[in-house]
Order: sequence, then C-alpha cells, then structure tokens
Amino acid sequence: MLKQQTGRSPSMGKAVMKGISTAMVLAFLGAAVLAKLLDMEVLPMEKVGYGILLIHLLAVFIGTKSAKDGAGKEGAMAAAVTAAGYYLILLTVNALFFGGGYAGLGFTALLVTGSTAAAILTGRKGRRKRYKISK
Repeated sequence: MLKQQTGRSPSMGKAVMKGISTAMVLAFLGAAVLAKLLDMEVLPMEKVGYGILLIHLLAVFIGTKSAKDGAGKEGAMAAAVTAAGYYLILLTVNALFFGGGYAGLGFTALLVTGSTAAAILTGRKGRRKRYKISK
C-alpha cells in the first residue's frame, strides 16, 4: 500500500536559511560576550584568538546541526551548504570591512569543515523498529 501524501516535505532551503541564521546569530552573540569580557578585563588580550576559535566552532556546529535536522533525508547536503554559506559570509565581511586580508581564513576554512563533519556524523540515527511478539 502506498504511503499517503500529506503535502508536507522538509524544505532544504528553509533548513539552510535556518542554519545560517542560527550560526550568524550565535557568532554575533559570542563576539558580543567576548568583547564584554575584554572590556571588563576578565579575559587577557592574548586569549582572544582562542575565544574566536571557540565562537566559530560552536556557531558552525550548532548551525549545521539545526540545518541537518530540519532537512530530512538531505541533512548532510543542507549542513554542507550551510557551512559554505557561513564561510562565504565571513569572506564577504572580511573583504568589506577589513580590506581583504585573507591571512587566517585558510585555518578558518578547516575549522568550518571539521565542525560541519562533526555535526553531520553526530546525531540521531533512524528509529529502531519495534516488533511485537505475539503469543
């Protein structure tokens, strides 16, 4: 028997936009927290690089994870497109506001790729089928 069509299909576009939005909001919030910690002199200037690294790791991981979970069967593709979109936004911001100094963006690309791979490989697997044993 055919499965009844409900008319609802998970949209990869919506999942990607949700993932990119989540990642960018988390990155901005992380940057604001980092700036506040620097302003209050709780965090020394030498540790800023580690803070930025942590912000990117968490933002990309959570953003790609939300895109993966929202896209259904195309979760890995949605996560990869989300990571690419996040990285392109970083490149654009760098070009517009920082004069295009691309010195550290190779490492950032590796960071985004690794965090995306972790988000794709972790998570829920398919539901286990339960069989009733009839007596």
